[in-house]
Amino acid sequence: METVNKIGRGGKRALATLLLLFAVSQGAAHAQSSVSDETRIRAAMLTNLTKFIDWPAAKVSDAQKPFVIGYIGDEWVGRALNNLLSGKHAQGKSVVVQNISTPAQAAQCHILYVANSGRKQYKEMAPALYRAAVLIVSERQLGDSGIVIGLPLVDDNIQIQVDLKMAQSSGLTISSRLLHIAAVTR
Repeated sequence: METVNKIGRGGKRALATLLLLFAVSQGAAHAQSSVSDETRIRAAMLTNLTKFIDWPAAKVSDAQKPFVIGYIGDEWVGRALNNLLSGKHAQGKSVVVQNISTPAQAAQCHILYVANSGRKQYKEMAPALYRAAVLIVSERQLGDSGIVIGLPLVDDNIQIQVDLKMAQSSGLTISSRLLHIAAVTR
């Protein structure tokens, strides 16, 4: 009986350790899943935003060029965008998702999505993007220079924030239907 109790105590410690590791891993998986869900929602919002934005004719007139949605940040953001946007069309063009690493690449985008992990890289590119007719979207609240639309998480909901002055200086026209549902900064 004594041996069973010793093994039982050791087994209990091992079981407690395993349960603790399981709980921690489940918590991490849940956190990753919710971040992933937020990313998927934002990616879906990007495609819907294209219906409410008008780019200058020079940016969209070449029918042979794809509609480029670039991203700056973690690769999982790119995977989420690719998974959702593969085979989609925007502004009558096929959508292409690209990881952006230079200002010249960023200027060729129609939409540039700036993930939290790409903020520093974006700030280095921002001066080259003024007046490039690029819709710059961030997952943070407005306030970074050049960001036209912010999609921050506010009270467990992703809010749409629009900097109308930045949109106008970028040469973009935003539909009043979008402005009606967004928090607008003028």
